[in-house]
Amino acid sequence: MSYLTQLVPLLVLAQLVAFALHWRKRRKADERPSRAFAFFTFVIFLVTWPPSAFLAFGSLEWQYSLEPRPDGDAEAIVVLSGDVFFPRDYRPVSILAPDTYRRVRHAAWLYRHWRELPIIASGGKTDSVHESASLSGAMVEFLEQEGVAKEHLSVEERSKNTYENAVFTAELLKTRGIERIILVTDAFHMLRAEKCFRAQGLEVLPAPTGHRAAELERGFASVIPSYHALQAHEKVFHEWVGVVWYWLRGRF
Repeated sequence: MSYLTQLVPLLVLAQLVAFALHWRKRRKADERPSRAFAFFTFVIFLVTWPPSAFLAFGSLEWQYSLEPRPDGDAEAIVVLSGDVFFPRDYRPVSILAPDTYRRVRHAAWLYRHWRELPIIASGGKTDSVHESASLSGAMVEFLEQEGVAKEHLSVEERSKNTYENAVFTAELLKTRGIERIILVTDAFHMLRAEKCFRAQGLEVLPAPTGHRAAELERGFASVIPSYHALQAHEKVFHEWVGVVWYWLRGRF
């Protein structure tokens, strides 16, 4: 997922071309190159400006409550995987990437501080050098360390995307007669995930974590264009494209 980070150099190039054209034609009445320069400058500023990133995340997150405990009842907690850094010669254990870490920590918190429900970790195998390693397997190891009873843990190890998370986890849940779930994932990812799980006939109570639009940061640094804001726009762009694509494919 590197759409905007690859696009920005092209925008800068277009900006420089527009400026060069304007410089050559500065004595003529044609102002189109000048307007082009202003346009590309504005676009670059917009996608790297933290307040616009805050609003972009809000378009996905503001419909979900900030209350950490779900408002309702359920029969299981489903937590979706992000990335995992699997063992290598120089790394003897799996390390959860920040997105996966946030999600499993929240699932474990719900288990300890809300209700001790069964937890299903959903995430398949990747291109790890360890053929048996799966995202959900690493998540379960961490959940055990967080105090979740082993008998309350299950894995779904076939999925490779959000849609498959929903399809394969729903199959597992239905064999156990479970229809109402707490769904845990990042707040900006919840819209697509919730729609996919509902399309499988499940009742879903969202329990998002990692809210990025909960509070606008203050201070001088919060209004200075940054690479972090660019990455934020990239995540939001990816999610909205995913929502539209899944809708066009009839996945929810």
